[in-house]
Amino acid sequence: MGNHRETGFDRKTIKKYIREYEKKELCYWIEPPKYNASNRTKVKLTDEIMDKIDFYLSD
Repeated sequence: MGNHRETGFDRKTIKKYIREYEKKELCYWIEPPKYNASNRTKVKLTDEIMDKIDFYLSD
């Protein structure tokens, strides 16, 4: 099947874009996740929360 015929792009250009995409996908899985944890507050584990956890685990 000729993707280059369907898209109108040269096959070398398509191959280049596929390689770039695969390289970015590989980097995505290798890099650690990035998120901002500085604005999070600590929450104390209370008996009420433990009761809710036990309730949902018992289902």
